[in-house]
Amino acid sequence: MTGHTGSVDAVATAAVNGRPLAVTGGDDATARVWDLTTCKQVGEPLTGHADLVLAVAAAVMEGRPVAVIGEWDGTVRVRDLTTREQVGEALTGHAEPVQSVATAVVDDRPIAITGSGTASLTDLDADNAGIDVDTVGAVRLWDLAGMQQIRPNVFAPLGVRAVDMTSGGRLAVAFGHEIAVLARR
Repeated sequence: MTGHTGSVDAVATAAVNGRPLAVTGGDDATARVWDLTTCKQVGEPLTGHADLVLAVAAAVMEGRPVAVIGEWDGTVRVRDLTTREQVGEALTGHAEPVQSVATAVVDDRPIAITGSGTASLTDLDADNAGIDVDTVGAVRLWDLAGMQQIRPNVFAPLGVRAVDMTSGGRLAVAFGHEIAVLARR
């Protein structure tokens, strides 16, 4: 599959109407959607990104498949994979490039975890509210329904480079050459 005019920095998979897709992001400031059955690009590239697309994750939000896209300028955008339109306003607040994005469902709500030297949680169903950015190397865990921090900060010795959440509610945080797995208590 070819089409990006720069390096491909991110890939995520999703299903739209039972069709297996991949969403890629690259140095050409685009995200692209690919049909994994035919290995062909679906439609035109997703444009409007201000800078390099470094991270992509897939989720289901309000019953529709979406891509959560992290950019070099610290912006995170949510794109509907059916209509290809941006959902809501861009999420801002990261002072550094968003290098990792993960999604999970916590208490029946879609959550995005974004990393850019810090890690943030965003409730995707709350009109893009709830983004929190902390000092480099810190992770905050929030009850997004009540918008209250549920645990003291967990500090990593280096900036957070990648994040993911397991189906069991554990948050994996990568920093430097180390990975920490945090369990909900």
